[in-house]
Amino acid sequence: MPKMEPVNERQMRLILDAIPARIWFMDRLHRIVFANREAAQLYGAEPADIVGMHSADVIGQAGFDFDLPKRERALAGEIYRWEGWSIYNDDEQRYTQRIYHPHVDRWGKTTGYYEFVRDVTDLKNAEADQRFWAQLLQDAINSLSDGFGVLDTDERLQVCNPPFAEFYGEPVENLLGRNVADRFPHLVDRLSAVDGKPFDRDDPDALDQFNAYRRGHMEPIELAMRDGQTYSARRANTSDGARVVMLTNVTELKRREEEAARAHRLLEDAIESLALGFAIFDADDRLTMCNQPYRDNHGVCADILERGVTWTEIIRQSAARGLYPGVGDDVDEYVKARMAERKAPDASPEHQLSDGRWLRIWYQRTHLGGTVVTQTDITERRRMEEDLRRSEELVRRVLEACPAPVTMSRAVDGSIIYENPASLQILKHGDTPPETAADRWLNPEDRAAFVRQLRETGKVEELEGEFRKADGTTFWCSLSARLIDYQGERVVVTSVFDLTERRAAEAELARQREALHQSEKLGALGELLAGVSHELNNPLSVLVGQAAMLSEAAPDEATRKRAEKISEAADRCSRIVKSFLAMARQQPSMLTPIDLNDSISKALEVTAYALRTADITTDFRQISGDVLVRGDADQIGQVWTNLIVNAQHALEGVRGPRRLTIVSRRLPDGRNAKVTFADNGPGIPEKVRNRIFEPLFTTKDVGAGTGIGLALCHRIVRAHGGTITVEPSSLGGAAFSITLPIAKAASGSISMVRLPARGEGGYRVLVVDDEADVRRTIEECLLHDGHIVDQASSGSEALAKLRAASYDVILSDIRMADLDGPSLHRALEADHPDLVNRLAFISGDTLSANVRAFLNQVDRPYLEKPVHPKEVRSLVLDVARGRLN
Repeated sequence: MPKMEPVNERQMRLILDAIPARIWFMDRLHRIVFANREAAQLYGAEPADIVGMHSADVIGQAGFDFDLPKRERALAGEIYRWEGWSIYNDDEQRYTQRIYHPHVDRWGKTTGYYEFVRDVTDLKNAEADQRFWAQLLQDAINSLSDGFGVLDTDERLQVCNPPFAEFYGEPVENLLGRNVADRFPHLVDRLSAVDGKPFDRDDPDALDQFNAYRRGHMEPIELAMRDGQTYSARRANTSDGARVVMLTNVTELKRREEEAARAHRLLEDAIESLALGFAIFDADDRLTMCNQPYRDNHGVCADILERGVTWTEIIRQSAARGLYPGVGDDVDEYVKARMAERKAPDASPEHQLSDGRWLRIWYQRTHLGGTVVTQTDITERRRMEEDLRRSEELVRRVLEACPAPVTMSRAVDGSIIYENPASLQILKHGDTPPETAADRWLNPEDRAAFVRQLRETGKVEELEGEFRKADGTTFWCSLSARLIDYQGERVVVTSVFDLTERRAAEAELARQREALHQSEKLGALGELLAGVSHELNNPLSVLVGQAAMLSEAAPDEATRKRAEKISEAADRCSRIVKSFLAMARQQPSMLTPIDLNDSISKALEVTAYALRTADITTDFRQISGDVLVRGDADQIGQVWTNLIVNAQHALEGVRGPRRLTIVSRRLPDGRNAKVTFADNGPGIPEKVRNRIFEPLFTTKDVGAGTGIGLALCHRIVRAHGGTITVEPSSLGGAAFSITLPIAKAASGSISMVRLPARGEGGYRVLVVDDEADVRRTIEECLLHDGHIVDQASSGSEALAKLRAASYDVILSDIRMADLDGPSLHRALEADHPDLVNRLAFISGDTLSANVRAFLNQVDRPYLEKPVHPKEVRSLVLDVARGRLN
């Protein structure tokens, strides 16, 4: 090996200059004895320029003061290492790694020190950036509400968030780095179904089957757990072979899907129960659903009435297959005519079928852009109309053949030549006729039309006009005339028929027809509302009860206010449902004396914000002072609220002042009160005024109105023995007038229902209901008052509990699958008659005739769902103390 030459000073300096670090040598006075090139260039100098200078003059006084303690330690003989942020040129911050090394001469004396400095600022910043983005990624993952995890190729968990860890039942730190399959035995014990198929956890191969299924199934897997929760597990592979797993709790989604499906089935059942033909088409005019009467009306093409078929195709096939008589080969023209007819506003055409039946059809646009089609068989009505027409024709012929009012006048000037006694009598002219026939016409325009038709055709058949009698009174009549030659001149022979009685009869027939039509539609609407209300009763009972108890037990004012808002909304829903039920019964649910003006004021308070934001000025005038009417406060309040909201909508397009005037007064008869709501909106066209109270009829734009509000008002007012009418308003818009019977003055004071004091209790209560949420809600509100509560999900379970224990009060639902309320009552009468007086009912089906008959027969107290906790508490106290009649 060749001998290495010693390094001289120049070579040593070159080596030190090549080192990528700053190297200094300082004497004991901190003067620079040596600096390599990188150390000097940091300060914009060459090594020779700074040798001999004090460190503070080069690096700045602040940097020198910052480093001084470290330098002193090196001068004390200590090799000192340090890293951190340093100050350069008095203001620049740099991250450096430093070594302070003492220099000892041959006699052991420390004559100075070396300072080795390495600038790692960029590396440090890169590490900080890396940590920032890593933390940002972890925070983003942790913020996900769904479970999120990343597995490597060996299925070891590399990253996950808390929801992912909670699914496996362990903290995040316990799962990281582990194979998730290690937790599958615990998971298998909790599974009840995989993708809708029951999962047998007792099967020895269950774990292997689950592993094999999940490995070979890339689509989302639905996992139903035994605790009632449902999860959707999705996975995706990354480019490096890792796997991303997402776990989503879809329990609420599944529940909502089931509720939506149940509501859809309910709607289908309600539609199927209608006696008239009913169909719904979507915005693309494709059939969504229809009932059996609609299929029966399209008998020859019932086979094509499947979801998705267009309305045009239904009409085309019906015409082609001969459903409509007289179409022949002109199917396309017939379809075009029906399409134009359907698009006409307020269309309700009538069509005859090949079997002789007649249908009247209504088209109603939905707020989603679709169309509701209803069909009513009017065959009997058409037959009656045809019979009436034939009868009138027969009468006309008889009158032409018999002595009848006849007048002969000259065509040139209308002067009367002859008028028979019958004509003189009907016109009350006595024995002296008017000089000309023109004198008896009330409107010259009508006579001009009569003359024009007579000149064009030579005859007039039953032209209607208004005539003036000799005494100045007027009447409508029907004129038939012929232009003949008589004694060398043109003469008009006219026969006049008084239409007064016939017009009155036609008006009455139209009124009766309209009343029958309204009754049919209101009946169908009532059945639909009753069905919907019944389905809402149980969940509304839970919502009302839980909201009220949350308000009572609120730990702070903010929570209490939120609970009160929920409670107010729930109570409002409850009142609406009870209004629906009352509407289905066609009678008020509870009649009590109501302060008319106070109920209107409350409705104005409820709608005050909407009226104020719509810039509507409201003037409420109470002309007769305080007035009591007899009625259901919630239903009467619903009428006022609907009328106020309708007025608000009508005034939205009005420019300038918007006014709503409400006037209440006692009528002179002393038996009725009248309330008038008048606005200065656009008003209601006269041609639709007689339909304004029809169910599902609305003058609002598509999507802006349901056509139920005024129908509900009409039904409520009629059920209370009152009337509701619409007429032009003196303000220029519409005016709704409502009359209600005044309540008779009650003798003595009105007794108030005693509600239990908070915390009052101590009775043992058995709650019987097949709805678990309803049972738990009733139990919670009674436990709050100190009662002891047991639950039973059926009448059979209740009897078993009654054989084992004694109860002060028994609260039972009426409709239950396993031994219902009436059966429970009969069992108690037979085996425990002493317990019958402790029994009360809570039911959501009081509309049923059987249920009503049962409640009337047993004469036991009951509440109608949805119920309020105060009602339940009061019922329990009254039954327990035996104070109910």
